[in-house]
Amino acid sequence: MIKLKTTHYLVLLISSLLLSILYLNMFLNFNAGKTSSANVGAASAIPNMVSQEFFIMTIITVIFVYVLWVWIKSDEIKKER
Repeated sequence: MIKLKTTHYLVLLISSLLLSILYLNMFLNFNAGKTSSANVGAASAIPNMVSQEFFIMTIITVIFVYVLWVWIKSDEIKKER
């Protein structure tokens, strides 16, 4: 059983807020880009760009969760010694 410290909860809270703001910002930019049809070329390139951003954000999230998990586990191992 993993026991979380206050710092773990704090880091989890702040980082989840930051990640949700980044995701929200990405989707709001996507919606703003969809509604403005200034020229057809730019409008057709938007979905591809958003999928790239989503892919990058997903990778960042996975890496972050892994680093956080390793950090919590290492703290747990230090505690046992």
